[in-house]
Amino acid sequence: MALEIERRFLLTSLPDVPWATFVRIRQGYLGEHPHEVRLREQTVSCCGASWVLCKKSGTGLVREETELPVTKAHFDMLWPLFQERSIEKTRHVYTTGDFLNWEVDLFEHLRLASGAPLIIMEVELPHPSYALTIPSELASLVLREVTGESQWLNTSLARHGLPAAAGL
Repeated sequence: MALEIERRFLLTSLPDVPWATFVRIRQGYLGEHPHEVRLREQTVSCCGASWVLCKKSGTGLVREETELPVTKAHFDMLWPLFQERSIEKTRHVYTTGDFLNWEVDLFEHLRLASGAPLIIMEVELPHPSYALTIPSELASLVLREVTGESQWLNTSLARHGLPAAAGL
């Protein structure tokens, strides 16, 4: 089991930065927040596809996470159980000089009132009290922080879509 220490932000648009890599992700969920199981297929632009079964628990900035690699055959066998509560997204990864990976997820199927796709940026931190400074090329696009707001978790988006009171 590992701890996931992560902050999340809504963005107004996709940043114009030199991306390190792109990842196409399809994932589904079983269980209810704060205890859920996620099945993920990810295809990395440089490296091909992989499949992972993950148990997550907890709320807020620090959550417990246990990952188990699975085969494509196992993924295909399990996917029908997860498909009803699933999302697809394209992850854009931007690496900064402080060795943080800024993961910007573009949800094409989740559209805001403006018609623009939902964009959420995540960054995993080395410890909970890490003094985070958002790079200026990203900071100008931050609409607001949503860390700890369960309606913006991927599991909630997969189950319920955009929050009704999002006002976006």
